[in-house]
Amino acid sequence: MEEKYRQSLEEVLTNLRSIDGPNDADIYINDSIKTIVNVLKEATK
Repeated sequence: MEEKYRQSLEEVLTNLRSIDGPNDADIYINDSIKTIVNVLKEATK
């Protein structure tokens, strides 16, 4: 289970690294937020 969370959080970090500055990076931010929310939901089950 821990490995699943690690992979999800690594995906978030990868998405956030893709943001260079103010631009159309909302998709990366939204994907990262969704990933974090899913991890937290899974952890609180």
